[in-house]
Amino acid sequence: MSHPLLPALPWLRRLNVILFGLMLSPLAAATAPLAPAAGRLLQGHFAAAGEQHALQSAFIKSLVDDGKILNPNDDPMLGDGMAEDWFGMSIALDQDTAVVGSYRHASYGVPGAGVAYVFTRSAGRWHRQTSLHGSNGDIDDFFGWSVAISGDTILIGAPGMAGPNGGQTGAAYVFTRAGDAWHEQAILRASNSDTGDYVGWTVALQGDRAIVGAFAGDPGAIQDAGFVHLFARTAGQWQQQASLSAPDAGAGDGFGWSIALSGSAVVIGAPFADVSGRADAGAAYVFVDQAGSFSYQAKLVANDGDNFDEFGIAVAIYQETALIGAFGDDTSLGADSGSAYVFQRHSGTWAQDLKVLASDGEGSDFFGASLAMDADTAVIGAFSNNTTAGSDAGSAYVFAYSGNLWQEQTQLRPSDSQASDNFSWALALSGNDLFASAYNDDTEAGVNAGTVTAFLFDGSQWTEQARLSAGRGVHGSRFGQSMVIRGDTALISASDHFQGQVHVFVRNGSEWAQQATLQGLDSVLYDGFGAALALDGDTALVSAPYQEIDDQSALGAVYVFVRHQGTWTQQAKLRVANAAAYDVFGSALALSGNTALIAGQYATDVWDHQGAVVVFNRTGNSWAEAEHLVDPGAQADGHFGSAVALAGDLAIVGASGQDADSNFSGKTYTFRRIAGNFGVEQHLTGPERSQNARFGENLALSGDTLFVAAPYQQNAVGDTVGSVYVFRENAGGFSFEQALLASDAQANDQFGKSLALSGDLALIGSTPSLGTGTPDREPGLAYVFARGPSGFAEAARLRASDGEAGDAFGLTVALSGTVGMIGAPQQNSRVTDSGFVGAVYLLTQPALLSDGFEGP
Repeated sequence: MSHPLLPALPWLRRLNVILFGLMLSPLAAATAPLAPAAGRLLQGHFAAAGEQHALQSAFIKSLVDDGKILNPNDDPMLGDGMAEDWFGMSIALDQDTAVVGSYRHASYGVPGAGVAYVFTRSAGRWHRQTSLHGSNGDIDDFFGWSVAISGDTILIGAPGMAGPNGGQTGAAYVFTRAGDAWHEQAILRASNSDTGDYVGWTVALQGDRAIVGAFAGDPGAIQDAGFVHLFARTAGQWQQQASLSAPDAGAGDGFGWSIALSGSAVVIGAPFADVSGRADAGAAYVFVDQAGSFSYQAKLVANDGDNFDEFGIAVAIYQETALIGAFGDDTSLGADSGSAYVFQRHSGTWAQDLKVLASDGEGSDFFGASLAMDADTAVIGAFSNNTTAGSDAGSAYVFAYSGNLWQEQTQLRPSDSQASDNFSWALALSGNDLFASAYNDDTEAGVNAGTVTAFLFDGSQWTEQARLSAGRGVHGSRFGQSMVIRGDTALISASDHFQGQVHVFVRNGSEWAQQATLQGLDSVLYDGFGAALALDGDTALVSAPYQEIDDQSALGAVYVFVRHQGTWTQQAKLRVANAAAYDVFGSALALSGNTALIAGQYATDVWDHQGAVVVFNRTGNSWAEAEHLVDPGAQADGHFGSAVALAGDLAIVGASGQDADSNFSGKTYTFRRIAGNFGVEQHLTGPERSQNARFGENLALSGDTLFVAAPYQQNAVGDTVGSVYVFRENAGGFSFEQALLASDAQANDQFGKSLALSGDLALIGSTPSLGTGTPDREPGLAYVFARGPSGFAEAARLRASDGEAGDAFGLTVALSGTVGMIGAPQQNSRVTDSGFVGAVYLLTQPALLSDGFEGP
């Protein structure tokens, strides 16, 4: 198997195994402080990264004191990194600005489109400034494979980009900075390039001159001999000036695999050139600028070059000194230990001055695979060097020039170095600053996400200054997938975010701030942590319904967290004793005092997916399973436990798939606890019972009022619009009072997809499936109902002003006292390129009841 960006050429047989053998794995944070937007006064709002978004109502122009809770991780300063991104495959550095390529990143959800990140230094600290994307980004463009920077201009290679004649023609993008903003200025394409040239494999930049390598170009019809294309900028316009090739070009030489530019000279590596009969011994070529045109000056080869040394795999130049890597050199230290050669120019003539080896080199270190040079300092990478951190951890060797000698000064490794990080894969040096990457480093974003370590030389020693990464990405995290508010505390989950997270927010006066992020001590990938939530006082329940336990897939578990003096800790992990695979316990939760209800609506007992609800009680700090609620209407696919509610000794259980009038419209049951055990009291059905209405899919209980949703209830003409039914408790139990419908109901609305009830106010979500609703409804809606003398009436219809189709605005809602929340868990990020990040919209009761909200 070859690396996906390498052409299937026989001369790459060895490189595929050695250099890219570590890269064949398949493609596959911290939280931000919350602060109000400048210049805007809001009552009760969340914000992150300085953003605010207003809700708009159909009945008034806007809410005057609303806000938006952004995913706390959805911040370009915090990141969008993902596993296998390989952040740090390329680096460039110019004083206080650095650019880092991550060519495998799924930019805007496009696999392999790539991204490059810009970091700037202020007050001695490095901060992420922005991320750059190609305007024509497509699958496997590999934007960010190579990067270069000069002042306020950045050059980024995209060698996989398709051209007029097919794929992998390649190109390079130019970005320029104005103030703190970067803008795409041009896309550089070589007029003489063709499919499979890989233009942009390497790039170099100096002022208004850009040099772009295409190691697989065919000069003079010599296959894969390689080209280097020269571009110049005049008055902001870029034009191709010339294309360079080796004067003795041979098939498969790979001229342009590496490039370095300094002053009027450019050195170009051709690591697969055969030299004096030695296969892939490698060579490097020097061209110099004479009156605006580059001409050939010299060919550099190693005095002791041998087969497969690949001299020229990396090159660096500073004034009259060139440094050439030969990472495949079999030295006295072992096979493929690697070396680097120093060449000096005197009166226009280049000569080998020195061969450099690592002081502690070993076989397969690949010393010389990366190089950086500035003034009297040279840095040489050995990305497969074995260290005390483990095999293939990698090291960077610093050499200093003094007294006409290059001497090893020190070896650099990150403080958190680990096996297989491949540190020093890429290097960049500017003055006393060194950046070195570990593209295989595992980060908070996942395995092989990649990092870059910044080092600073203070005149006597090098010290580690910063560890840069793309941060923890939030693609697919679905912030707002579930949520609950009780008093001044809100829980909001991002249940699809790796192991899942639950964010705790607390209110102080009119301001909200994040208090904690909850994760199960043993939660793992894809266990759905945060799929359902329950909160009462200082106790929270968080479900992980897809967790595998004892080799039983999707058996499910529930985590109990308690708060003491503002600190949340895990108190217990609850699991049902006789649960089986795919029961999905934790699909719904309820909590009241020391009693919890845990539903597994897919649990199988006598019937497949009949569902089950289990009661747990707490004594002191210990939880124990107490009983299973008896399912009075047990049947296949009945989904007993589709929703649950609990208040003291009263429990409500939805069974949205159970048969009513032989049409599976759904039922809901009430239970009462007497002498320590729950017994069934009533079964409720909707007054209109259409086929598969799913009555009982959602419940909301507040005081003596119960809301039961049937989001697939049909209207008189057979349209699936959804309905919510209001029941009121009296001495004889619950009795039906009214049916709530959206005033503007349309087919496929799924009105009642979410419910929240607090006193005399209710929020009801309506989220048409993508492609089933009208464009104005597909982002989702939420309805406010308020109770008056004649019962509940629609008070407002809410849409997000920044809503887009598929956001699922209204898929979740929460309400407590003066605060309401509406989730849009499928909303794409408005600040990064991540999809399905999610957001939660916040509104306060005074606004809901202000003029214009009493009714249409």
